[in-house]
Amino acid sequence: MTSRERAGALPGAVARDRPRPGQSAPMSSSLARVAEASTAITGAGDDEAVGQTIVEQAAQVLQANDVRLVLFEPDREWLRVAHAVGPSVAQVGTRLTPSHSALALMLDSGEPVVLGPQMPQPAASEPAAASRAVALVRLKGQVLGYLQVGRAADLPPYTADDLPALQVLGDLAGLRLSYSQLAVRPRHREKELADLQPAWRLPAAEAGDFLMVADLEGRFVDTDAAAPCFLGYSRDELLQLTVQDVSPPPYGIDDRQVLRELYRRVCESGSVTMESSLRRRDDTLFPIRLRLDPVPHDGSVAIRGVCWDLTEQKEAHSRLLHVERLRILGQMASGVAHDLNNTLAHVLGNLQLLLDSVDHPAHRALLERVQQAALDGAETVRRLHTFVRTREEEAEPVDLSTVVVEVAELTRPSWEAATQQSGVPVDLVVDVAPVPPVLGNAAELREVLVNLVQNALDALPHGGSVHLRTERQGGEVVVTVADTGIGMPPRVRHRIFDPFFTTKGAKGSGLGLSVAYTIVARHKGQIAVESEEGQGTTFTIRLPALAEAPAEPVPPPVVEAAPAPPPERRHGRVVVVDDERDLAVMLARMLQGEGHEVQICTRGAEALALIEREPFDVLLTDVSMPDMDGWEVARRVKEIRPSLPVAVVTGWGSQYEGVDLADRGVDFLLSKPFTVTAARELVTRALAQPAEMGEKR
Repeated sequence: MTSRERAGALPGAVARDRPRPGQSAPMSSSLARVAEASTAITGAGDDEAVGQTIVEQAAQVLQANDVRLVLFEPDREWLRVAHAVGPSVAQVGTRLTPSHSALALMLDSGEPVVLGPQMPQPAASEPAAASRAVALVRLKGQVLGYLQVGRAADLPPYTADDLPALQVLGDLAGLRLSYSQLAVRPRHREKELADLQPAWRLPAAEAGDFLMVADLEGRFVDTDAAAPCFLGYSRDELLQLTVQDVSPPPYGIDDRQVLRELYRRVCESGSVTMESSLRRRDDTLFPIRLRLDPVPHDGSVAIRGVCWDLTEQKEAHSRLLHVERLRILGQMASGVAHDLNNTLAHVLGNLQLLLDSVDHPAHRALLERVQQAALDGAETVRRLHTFVRTREEEAEPVDLSTVVVEVAELTRPSWEAATQQSGVPVDLVVDVAPVPPVLGNAAELREVLVNLVQNALDALPHGGSVHLRTERQGGEVVVTVADTGIGMPPRVRHRIFDPFFTTKGAKGSGLGLSVAYTIVARHKGQIAVESEEGQGTTFTIRLPALAEAPAEPVPPPVVEAAPAPPPERRHGRVVVVDDERDLAVMLARMLQGEGHEVQICTRGAEALALIEREPFDVLLTDVSMPDMDGWEVARRVKEIRPSLPVAVVTGWGSQYEGVDLADRGVDFLLSKPFTVTAARELVTRALAQPAEMGEKR
């Protein structure tokens, strides 16, 4: 879809046209005004007032009588009208939702647009201008907000020719505002420090994020203007508190003794730096780096605490540790999974052979239950493998809104059954929007969302609703799964992504959310959870949007040949190689039941000698064997009999997805645990292969 088509999706929207072939880009006097505005904006000496300079220059360049600069707040949950000229001055400070139509249109197209009077204003109370145009304010791909200009009815309406100049101003605003933040922060810090007594002040560069002073009894005697903002108290309230009120020691510790010992160290050494945590007014804790210095106070000594907020650093470090822990656990899980697959291969294979010989319905039912339990174990092992399996070769553009709709249908039986069985109402609400594709694996992302929905349904024992939503936020596609259920206490919420941690008892494996975390991280995204007891839970997934590629010409239709008929079943001579003789015997029995002649070898050298002496049709070899592994067996067999089909049988099966097996002399792969049907079909295909190649043995 072109930018003009996207703009047409909203009334009154016009996107910038590209010059047609042979037509030069429009030239106007606005170019000279843009150059003058650029000089004024970049040369503005007052970094705190540069936003006002931007809107004033935009008004001159675009001949606008109404201009506003709208910027995201730090948490990016809301936009705020930061600066304006004309009627929009009355809206300065107003918060706007990021989902309003003008911004959504620009985020979708990535280009400036002209908005007609039919386009609704972000705030319903605002009068509609006769003509408006908007452009994104960006820096290095991140959307900081937008710049909007408007004209009254007595001026000519904006056209697509005005948009290049507006976008230049938007880009320049992003660059200048970012630079201003770096320059303004030290000056703000100096103003915050002005509340302190002069003897206790520090240069802004050394004063951290906030600063407090306490006497030797632990009572606060002074703070800068920033401390109340971080702790949630007014300055007067803080001066009524003690160090113990905002930094209580662990239960059972004598806080006064700890404080006296700490102050003694500070006075003796002159300075102590440490990491700690402080408690806000709402009882939440946040980590800090703290430097304590002795300072003079009323003929004695007080302790000055310079604090740096470490919340963002700790969260980033925690994410890195979590990913590293999952990587290490993945390596461990891979080895465990291999051993479990070998064991499950014994169990499943012999169960299926036994089922073939049992006709009594009651006996078959018992055996089928055992078989299902083994298959469930095999599924858990498969999920263990996802810790280390990467499938980047399967990445493709994925529409997350489509995936969400599919997940709603997949999980419909679960929530409908919950309603019918328990008699409590459960609703699944789907709210999807057109979003750009993400690069990934649709099956894996579907697995993540199904898991989140099932968890949400489990959290609704008394009924409620689950809300699935997709939206675009800047360069990301965001999916939320929110429920109105029982919520989680902090001790559970903090461990929710840990492998093998579950609150479901025997019903849960503790792998679902760990696997979800791994999958999202592999897609270069983030998954976060917000939850309070009794107030429900919200999972938020953020994935990078895929940049739009130019449309490719549609290839001519290809007439596909009719599918080949299934290979004719014939009997053959098969060599099975496995150092675990019981597994080899079981596989041999499976194949003998199909009429094949099977020879068993427990060592690779034994198999090579046998193949040199006698003709065979297929070789099946285990991978992990002493002396000579399965890959070496396959390579040497191809040197002796290049046309002999070779299959490896392994408990590491999912690890070899995407590996060029032919380069290793392998034609087929059979993953443990396998079924009788899978083993027999593999040999049937292997026996058909030489015929397809025109080879005779």
